[in-house]
Amino acid sequence: MRINPAFKITLIYCAVGFLWIYLSDRFLFLFFQLKTENDQIIFQNIKGFFYVIITGYLLYALMKSFYKKNDDRLSELEVKQQQLSAIQTLTKTGNWEYDILQQKIIWSEVTEQIFEVDASYKLNHDFILTHHLKHKENKETVRNALKDAEVTGASFDLELEIVSAKGNEKWIKFVGKPVVENSTCIKIIGSYQDITELKNKEEKIIELSRLYHVITDVNKATVRLKDELTLFKEVCEIAVTVGLFRMAWIGKVDEETQTIVPIVHAGAEEGYLSQINIITYKDEPLGRGPTGSALREGKHFVCNDIETDPRVQPWRDAQLKRGYKSSISLPITKGGKVIGAFTLYAPQKNFFDNQEVELLKDATADLAYALENMEKELLRQKAESNVLEALERYDIVSKATSDTIWDWDIESGTIFYNKGISNVFGYTDSEIVNTFAWKEMNIHKGNISHVKKKFNEVFYNREQIVQCEYRFRCADGRYKFVLDRAFVKYNANGDPSRVIGTMQDITSEIEYEIRVEKAVITTQEQERLQIGMELHDNVNQILSVSLLYLGMIKENNANGLNVDGTISKSEQYIKDAINEIRRLSHELAPVSLKDISLHEAFEILTSSINENKKISIKLHIDPMDKNQMPGDLKINMYRILQEQMNNIVKYAEATEVTISLTADEDFFRLMIVDNGKGFEPKVKSKGIGLENMRRRAKLFSGEFKLNTSPGNGCEVIVEIPLLKEQD
Repeated sequence: MRINPAFKITLIYCAVGFLWIYLSDRFLFLFFQLKTENDQIIFQNIKGFFYVIITGYLLYALMKSFYKKNDDRLSELEVKQQQLSAIQTLTKTGNWEYDILQQKIIWSEVTEQIFEVDASYKLNHDFILTHHLKHKENKETVRNALKDAEVTGASFDLELEIVSAKGNEKWIKFVGKPVVENSTCIKIIGSYQDITELKNKEEKIIELSRLYHVITDVNKATVRLKDELTLFKEVCEIAVTVGLFRMAWIGKVDEETQTIVPIVHAGAEEGYLSQINIITYKDEPLGRGPTGSALREGKHFVCNDIETDPRVQPWRDAQLKRGYKSSISLPITKGGKVIGAFTLYAPQKNFFDNQEVELLKDATADLAYALENMEKELLRQKAESNVLEALERYDIVSKATSDTIWDWDIESGTIFYNKGISNVFGYTDSEIVNTFAWKEMNIHKGNISHVKKKFNEVFYNREQIVQCEYRFRCADGRYKFVLDRAFVKYNANGDPSRVIGTMQDITSEIEYEIRVEKAVITTQEQERLQIGMELHDNVNQILSVSLLYLGMIKENNANGLNVDGTISKSEQYIKDAINEIRRLSHELAPVSLKDISLHEAFEILTSSINENKKISIKLHIDPMDKNQMPGDLKINMYRILQEQMNNIVKYAEATEVTISLTADEDFFRLMIVDNGKGFEPKVKSKGIGLENMRRRAKLFSGEFKLNTSPGNGCEVIVEIPLLKEQD
C-alpha cells in the first residue's frame, strides 16, 4: 500500500518527538547538574533548541526528497510530451478533445498546421473539421459518428477530404474514442492525421498500373493488327477504356500546309476536333500548343494545368468545357521522320509526371515500331512480286556477264555457281563443292567474321538486299577482292529460304585505290618529315639563340633601367614557342620508327599530347619480332593513335585512356578506349579525323570499328589482317 507523503511526514515527526522526550532528559543529565530553578529553565531551553534543530533537519530532508521525486516525474513527463509532440509533427497527427459536459473542444498545434489556421482560430461547441470538409454531405457522416460515440460508446475511424484555410485540398484520417465514467460518456478524444501524401501515392500506383496495362494492350494490338488506320483507332480506344483518359486522338502531318489532320479519336471528343478546325505546327501562336510543338520539335510536350497554362489559351475554353484538365502530345515517327501526333487529355491536373511520360513514350515507340514493320512488309511483298521476273532473267544474265552468279538454297543447304566461278577464280567443276561451307572456307580469315555478321543482321531484320566486300581465294591460292551483292527471299514463317547474288571481281579497282592511298600517305609523311625537320633544326635554333641574347641583356644591363620584368616575359614567351614547336615537331615528324620500337614511339606520342598529365594513360603492346609489322603499317598505326588522342584531348573531356596493340595468328588489333563524354556516331561518324582512320585501316585491308554513345565514352578498334605469303 502506498502511504500518503503528508501522513508519512506526520508519523516521522511524532516518532522523533516521542523518542526525544524519552531520551533527552537521560542524555542531557549526564552533562548538566541542575540545582536551581534557573538551571532547570536553561536545561529545558537547550533541550527545546536541540529538538527544533533535529526535527527541522528531518523535515527538510523529507521535503527535499519528496520534491526531488516530484520534479523528476515532471521532467520525465515533459520529455515524453516533447517526444509525443515530435512524433505527432513527423506523422502529421494532431490531437483533439471534446468535453461533452462543458461543451468545449480543444485541439493541438499540429491540428492547426493541418487545417492551416493560426492559434486565434477558435470555434465554440463545434469541430474545426466541419467547416473545412470538401464534400458538404460528409458533415452528416461526422455528426453521426460523434453521436454514436456519445450514445453507444462506439469508436470511429474516417477518411475525409478537406479544403484548408489557405485553399489546399487534403486527405485526413479522423479518429475518435469515447471516455466513459459511471456508464456515461464524459468526453471524446481523438486525432486528425494528414494522409494526403499516402493517398497520392495510392492514386499514383493505380495510375501507373493502368498505364502499364495500356502499354501491354498497345503491344498486343501492334502484333495483331496490320492496318494503320485500324491500329490507330484501337490505340485511342485503349487509352480511354484502359488508361481512363478523358479523350485521345491521333492526327497525321500534312507537309504541304504544315498542319495536322485528325484521323481517329476516342472518348469525350464532343465535337472538339471539328470546333478547333486547323491545327498547325508552324512557329506561330496557333502552332505553339502541345500538339504543334511536339510536331515541330519532335519531342513530347506536356500541359499539366490547362486552366492556367498560357500555351493552350486558344483552346482553353473548349477543353475545360469537356473536362480536360491536363494533356500530353507525343510525336509519332516512322523511319526516323515525324509523321503524326498522339494526344491525350486527363480529367485531373498535374497528371503527367516523369513516370507517366516515360510510359506513354514507350507506348508511342511501340506504335512507331509497328508502323515501320508495316512499311517493311509492304516493301517485302512488292519485292517478292519482282522475284519471278528477276529469276526469268537469271539465265540470260548468267550468260551475258563474267561475274560469278550464285544461288543458295538455305533449306536444302546447297549452293550453285555459274561459269564465273571458273572464269574468274579458276576452279574446275571437280574442285567446286556445292555447299555454303565451301564458300565460307575460301573467304579470307580477316573478312569471314564481317561477312557472317552482315548476313546475320540482314536475316534478323528481314531485309532483302545485302552487300559486302571481302577477299576470295582463287584456285591457285591467291586472293581477289570481291563485291558481293545478293537478294534474300523469306518463307511464310519469315525465315530466309533462298539467296541469289553476284560476286564481282574488283581487285583492280581496290589495288588502284590502295596505290593512290599509299601515294597520298607517303607524300603526307614526306611533307610532315620535311616540315618537322625544318621546325626543329632551323626555327628552334634561332629561338634558342634569341633566348641566350635576352639572358645576356638581363645580366649586363648597362643603362640602369629596370627591364627585368619585360625580359622575363620575353624569356617565357620564347620558351613557350620552343615547347610548342617541339610538340608540333613530334606530331609532324615522329622519331624515326626504324630506330625505336613501336612501344617507345607510342610512349613519346602520348607524353607529348598529354603534357599537362590531366589524363591517366595505360599502354600495353604485345612483344613482337622486329620485322613482324611492316614499316608502313607501323607509321599508320602511329598516325591512327595520334588522330584519336588529339580527338580525346580536344573533345572527349576524358580522365582515363587505355591503349593496347595485340597480335595473334590472324590480326594486328589496336584498341583505344576512353571514359569521356562520348558522342552520337550517326552525327559525327563522317568527321575528317574518323574518315582518315578508316582510310588508313582500309589501306591494309583492315576494318575500323567505332563504339560510342553520349555519356558512355568511346572505343576505337582497328583490325589489320596479318598478311601471309599466300595473301
